[in-house]
Amino acid sequence: MKRKSLIFMMVLALLSVLVYPQSWAQSIEEMSIEEIEAVERNSAFTFLRDVIGIDIEAYNMSYKFVTDRNSRPELKVFPKHATDAILLLLKEENNVMEISVEFVDGMLEWFWVLDCQGKPKMRFQHSSDLINDARIFLERYEKVFNASYCSKMLPFLKEITTLENSTVEKNGLAFKVCVDIEDNYIGFSWRHVVNGLKSPSIFSFSISTKDGLLLHFYDGWNLWKIGSSEIKVSRDEAINIALKVAESYIEGLGAKVVKITATLDLYNDEITERGGDLFILFPRWFIELYFDKTYGNGDKITGYDVCVWADTGEAFWHGPEAFYSSNPELIQNPVGEPNIDIWTIAALIIATLIITLLATPIIAEKRAKNH
Repeated sequence: MKRKSLIFMMVLALLSVLVYPQSWAQSIEEMSIEEIEAVERNSAFTFLRDVIGIDIEAYNMSYKFVTDRNSRPELKVFPKHATDAILLLLKEENNVMEISVEFVDGMLEWFWVLDCQGKPKMRFQHSSDLINDARIFLERYEKVFNASYCSKMLPFLKEITTLENSTVEKNGLAFKVCVDIEDNYIGFSWRHVVNGLKSPSIFSFSISTKDGLLLHFYDGWNLWKIGSSEIKVSRDEAINIALKVAESYIEGLGAKVVKITATLDLYNDEITERGGDLFILFPRWFIELYFDKTYGNGDKITGYDVCVWADTGEAFWHGPEAFYSSNPELIQNPVGEPNIDIWTIAALIIATLIITLLATPIIAEKRAKNH
């Protein structure tokens, strides 16, 4: 049984090195769903085994392949893009791991530990130095997946000396370290910086401070594109546009604007898909108009938000900012940070996958159980 398992893992490793997603995305349209599933499965196994260091052959493993490739355009997770996922269930006595590895257009984009019970079976021993573990992880990913762009991010990790919240901006990248003591993890993220404008997070991962296990990983380096970074609309002009857009609503409500904030960033147009793609970024003014008090009987209206393209002057989204009176902490603001919509969608993918896994815990075991 062990010999079969070893041979199986060697075959997977060879296939993954030869055809990992970053190298075959251009020819993916020529492949069948079954062929895509096989390659992405091998890529997911390689990521778990050779990058993270999970000893997958020590588990009784099953998986589920999910794709929206045959879905109608309006039902796809990301318009104009194909989204696939390998959802894995790893069991070994009292040790259980539920993992999601997700792909966009054949490229590995997301990894999530959905659940972990017991002590994970690992091939690599984690040290007490989480910063060093983070550097080693990134170096492994760069080598195994031929992700040469990691060389631009590694210097940031090499400069960290203490585990504390920090932000560094240089060489066209913004690097952030987030230490969450309550939830026991440390997170690292990078954003593009173009003409002073920050993009959504393009690369990030988090590590458990308890056992050094990688909890989440996101690689959008090759996914996000800059459509424009030219600023033609000033802050004052953007505010005037916002006030004009919100004028009738404010008058109808009888509200008074007492505070205005304006934030300039790079934003993806998930509403009209400007540039023909959800992942193309453009400069945006995010204008928040704060009212003197709350208004309304059901939803408590506290202000009005307007999004203005900073390169064209077009107000492409606007609406009231409110919270439900039954739950004042639930803020109803569909814009906010530039990457909130992407991560909200990703969270919905994961929720769907969890439901699928719980409903069918041993799906595809005949294909994955080879030891």
